[in-house]
Amino acid sequence: MIIDVHKLEQIDNIKVDLNDTTFIYFLFAIDEHTPRYSRVDGGYVRNPYGSIIMDHGFDVFHRNTRVLLYIGETSTGIRRINDHWISVNHKKGVGPIFTHMRRIRNPRFIYDSVRLHYERVLVRKYLPKINKNANFTEKQLTILRNSKGKIKPQDITRPYLLHYKDIFEAYLAWDKEDESYLTHVLGIQPTYNKLGFLVERRYTEGYYRDNKKMPFGRFVTDVVLHLHKKMKEASADFNKNIRAITKIFNIQAYEDKLEKDKMFNKKRYKNNKKELIAKSNEWRRLRNAEKKKKSNSKGIETQP
Repeated sequence: MIIDVHKLEQIDNIKVDLNDTTFIYFLFAIDEHTPRYSRVDGGYVRNPYGSIIMDHGFDVFHRNTRVLLYIGETSTGIRRINDHWISVNHKKGVGPIFTHMRRIRNPRFIYDSVRLHYERVLVRKYLPKINKNANFTEKQLTILRNSKGKIKPQDITRPYLLHYKDIFEAYLAWDKEDESYLTHVLGIQPTYNKLGFLVERRYTEGYYRDNKKMPFGRFVTDVVLHLHKKMKEASADFNKNIRAITKIFNIQAYEDKLEKDKMFNKKRYKNNKKELIAKSNEWRRLRNAEKKKKSNSKGIETQP
């Protein structure tokens, strides 16, 4: 990312406009040690007095100091930036570690669905240092190191295929508490297997958690991104690809996962042995009854 310092706002010299409440913001950390550049003949050359700085993006080996710290969206204007500054809780703020910011404004940003959509797109593109979606586990970092550039960070990041219109559709449903949206788009409904047993599922509370309606942003993060039909298909492909990638570039993690699944299945069978045997016997009984019914119907049809 190439950044013109003149287009940034210093934290100690921010212009406050109470009408300016909806925007996407970038938080930067710039000091006297940050390399600066000037544009010369279509290229960039080091210049301690230049107005250009660069963020080289996510670096698994930490060879470059990140300039871009955080990307977020707000409907409360500068108050959200103040929360970032005074709080060190990641859910509310990052602490007083940033020196500059940039606000991106658009008339459509008055809609929560549009801001949430573009925030996620930008976070996945630039992978800021502090954003949750840009933080990788040690297993993922091992894959990136062992791949030697063959695997990009975006390849091991869960896909995001929704359009802002999909988020707006979710907002309309959330606002009206539309049950048909939960059923037809998210697939939240009681599910029964062939034996007639109820299959337990997560996120069956819909718009509520602990008898309280969730904020829209939380509804999108906790429910829509997990259960939307577009995301389900993409997540299934992602899980297959990530298993193949892990097997090649992090064989230890792959074997640990196989062993963990094996132990889980053994434990599950041990704890639910009687129930599983009963279900298996019931399934065989129904299967045999269905076969017998079909054979009897065929015999009747073949009689002269």
